[in-house]
Amino acid sequence: MTILVAVVLALAQGDPSLEARVSAYAAQLREDGTRDRARDRLIHLGKSALPFLEKVDADPTVLASIRQEIALNDSLGTSYGPPHLFSFDGSEESLGVLLSRLESTAGAPFQKNSLDLGQKLSIKLEDATFWEALDEICAKASIWYYPTNDPLYLNGGMASLKPRSYYGPIMAVMDRVIQQRRVNFSTIESDFTIRLMLVWEKSIAPLGTSGRYHLAAVTDDTGAMLIAPPRPAPPAPRPGGLIRPPGQGLDLSGLRPPSPGAKKLSRVEGTLELEFPFRLDEVRFELSADGPTPSKERAIEGAKIELKNFTPQAAWGATMSISIKFDDPKEAAAFRIGPTDIDYVLGSDQKRSGWIGSAKLEDGATYTFVGNWRNGGRQELPKEVRLRIPRGVVIKNVPFSFKDVELK
Repeated sequence: MTILVAVVLALAQGDPSLEARVSAYAAQLREDGTRDRARDRLIHLGKSALPFLEKVDADPTVLASIRQEIALNDSLGTSYGPPHLFSFDGSEESLGVLLSRLESTAGAPFQKNSLDLGQKLSIKLEDATFWEALDEICAKASIWYYPTNDPLYLNGGMASLKPRSYYGPIMAVMDRVIQQRRVNFSTIESDFTIRLMLVWEKSIAPLGTSGRYHLAAVTDDTGAMLIAPPRPAPPAPRPGGLIRPPGQGLDLSGLRPPSPGAKKLSRVEGTLELEFPFRLDEVRFELSADGPTPSKERAIEGAKIELKNFTPQAAWGATMSISIKFDDPKEAAAFRIGPTDIDYVLGSDQKRSGWIGSAKLEDGATYTFVGNWRNGGRQELPKEVRLRIPRGVVIKNVPFSFKDVELK
């Protein structure tokens, strides 16, 4: 048995050694079929993997890009982190147990509609991300879900066949392809657009896409290149509303249409810009244990935060109103709160998320929102609410790759 085979077997058997994991993934960098996934895993092992990367025999250019991306991810602080990974050994387990593992580990509750949670499934995966594991379970159990819903609604029926591209805690879905024809006075112009849908785990807190992207390759199965000569693009539209959504769409537009005889898109590869906060300012408010919490204020650099009220609702939980008055009206106009920016902390230090009911911008500089917390049938109130206020913007380029996509 070679050293390489021994390392790979050690990884498959659950060897916790970080060095073994680095060696196994580095070996997979040599193969076209495993290179992208191995690079992804090495990047998300983080700074602790850097000393072991110095020992591996791999393309120096690839290793340099991995080190660079590890450094960028580390600079994003708590707004970015590695994906939750799941391994299943192929033993039969009930659907309910499998979904509970994903829920409890990733902190992503599901709304389960008309599902047979007792049905037995055999899932075999090694170091799969949350989205990879969820898609595999849904494919085996014939479950359909829409990725941008929060919480995720799992519905009985045929699993989605839309192509996926996974990168760490992020997933890009090829939502649709759109072909348009414009009839002018003397010419007929055709445009081809690929619409992506981006979603991410609750453990990270991107601000959304900038709307900018770089395409490395877009080809069909006749060999035609669909990337058109660059032309000035209009500014990317920002998502409507004042609440940051749990996912976002992005159009890859201005492409050449596929050849008349094409049946597939052979490759769609590139990177997109995802914005993250330069820093996160955390603010904490203690809450009354037995009734409404009166107004409280906290100050951070460039803003004042007021907990206007926290009011228990006997039937289901509590409502909360928060206002953030920014010194800079431009920062107020660009600010968006997201569900992952709010934690409700119970007496056991267990954190729970809620949802945001509404938001508005007042006086040009005061951002106010209403948050809702559901008690899950328990009468216990949270002892504290923690807010993370995103400040500034850092760009992270996220790769995507789709291959052999059927044209319909």
